[in-house]
Amino acid sequence: MSFYLKCHIVKKGETLKQIAELYEIPDIELLKYFHHQHAPKNSNHLGTTLFAGQEIFIPDENDIRTILEKRNLNSEENNIKNHNQIENGNLLPDFQSIDHTYIVEIRDVFENRTDHVQFEVLLQYLDKQDSNYIFKFKKENLLLSGEKPELKVYNLASKCASVFSYVEVGINKNALLSYVHNYKEIYNKWKTLKENLYNLYEDALSLRYIDEINTVIEDRDTLTSYLRKEIFLQFYFSVYFKMYAEGKSENIAHFLFDEILHENVYEIDINDKLIAIKQESQSIDKRSLHEIFGNIKSKEEQNDESELPEFTITAKYHLDKSQKILQNAEIKVESLDYHTKKVQEIQIRLKH
Repeated sequence: MSFYLKCHIVKKGETLKQIAELYEIPDIELLKYFHHQHAPKNSNHLGTTLFAGQEIFIPDENDIRTILEKRNLNSEENNIKNHNQIENGNLLPDFQSIDHTYIVEIRDVFENRTDHVQFEVLLQYLDKQDSNYIFKFKKENLLLSGEKPELKVYNLASKCASVFSYVEVGINKNALLSYVHNYKEIYNKWKTLKENLYNLYEDALSLRYIDEINTVIEDRDTLTSYLRKEIFLQFYFSVYFKMYAEGKSENIAHFLFDEILHENVYEIDINDKLIAIKQESQSIDKRSLHEIFGNIKSKEEQNDESELPEFTITAKYHLDKSQKILQNAEIKVESLDYHTKKVQEIQIRLKH
């Protein structure tokens, strides 16, 4: 800083922006900061408008360089502090800002056959009750291999799914769907729809499907378990509600339809704008297929019941740094079941 302070006398109609440009000052905030550092306390402070004859202290090149260096240092220190809080704490999103639509694509690869499903998910934060976060959850715009399904069974499924057009789900501190908040509303809608469907469909396959959905909806706990199997909900919340230490979190939890026990490792990497999280999970379940899934009425019965399904999950998630909201995710699930390998590729991306 020079021994003598340069001073500018404001002309009529002159603005701070014009003055900053006149003296090649990078921004108005730097000009205001320098002026207030040297103006008498509670005197001659710069407001939104200037008056003719007002004196403003002007920084020279050295002053500008010093202020910018200090600003960059503060910014770097804040970044380090923010990174440290993310890498060593409980990662939670800004719940109030969650009101988004996601596009979900699922590819199932099995014995040289690939099935492709795409749908959209609306997720909106509503409230918090006790230790549960309440969200509006809705699936829509289903596509099979890029086209709207036309088969009769899909038309029936679509009619049944209409009762879920507005589902309020509670997510607990373990990142699991814990209950259905608007169960009574769903149940009452289903009672009316069920009677109409029984009158509309007469074939055995359709009636069996209606009965199965009825079994799910008639009991709140059964419906909760059913919705807990939603792939989007499992993976969307999987990176949250976890304590990270030095950018790493390890836990043992159920994954894949909340049936198979997995050992899960999550690692965080942070850049200027995004939080990248890598997940690696390995099934460690010691139960047999019979114990996990109950009575198995298929060819698996003929195999050794002690043989266990093996699952591995590898995933990459990208969250925005400010609100920690999921922007996109790529997930790969590989399973080896009775020497048959299956691969499921899941992509989740923010639409708006």
